[in-house]
Amino acid sequence: MRNDYFGKSFYKLKVIDKIEIYRGKYKWICQCECGNQITCLGSDLKKGYKKSCGCWRKPKEIKESSENRFWKFVSKTENCWDWTGSKANYGYGQLSINGKPVRANRYSWILHNGEIPTGLMICHKCDNPSCVNPEHLFLGDQTANMQDMISKKRQKISKGCEKSSCKLNETQVKNIRHLYKNPFSARELAEKFQISKQNIYDIVNLKAWKHI
Repeated sequence: MRNDYFGKSFYKLKVIDKIEIYRGKYKWICQCECGNQITCLGSDLKKGYKKSCGCWRKPKEIKESSENRFWKFVSKTENCWDWTGSKANYGYGQLSINGKPVRANRYSWILHNGEIPTGLMICHKCDNPSCVNPEHLFLGDQTANMQDMISKKRQKISKGCEKSSCKLNETQVKNIRHLYKNPFSARELAEKFQISKQNIYDIVNLKAWKHI
């Protein structure tokens, strides 16, 4: 026989017998070091495709649970539980659950209190966006969240050219106030700066751009 594997060892397998499968073609009966027996083709033995009965396979990596990953990034202090992992906008903690980004404070609430009712959000008592301490979290709707934000003076008020609708910059505003009636009228200034006459009056009377 051209390829006689009888008695030979291939990694953890030792060939102990053979069975004919078709006109001089054989499968080889192999004894594994662990005691189990398998049959396989000689080509699989020679090329290293078969190294054991299966006991030598690398064990699959056990996927870490979402809860374990959550606690890895929680740093507890006397008051807040600070999130040390990835953060989204405005400093809110974030982690991936089933491939989707979830805010850490929401996940903390779910762990400790159960699912969040539809339409409600998680608000902070401590005014610390990265805090995931369930004692510092409470349920609220969008209105309650905005009222809480205003009461803590955390809302951002856009001024002047920070507004998306702004057509002027601070230098132009100063020029309008300087040029009004010296020698330009409101109509002439409106045409010059491509805004309405009312805008000109609001600027010169300090109803608009009050911060300048």
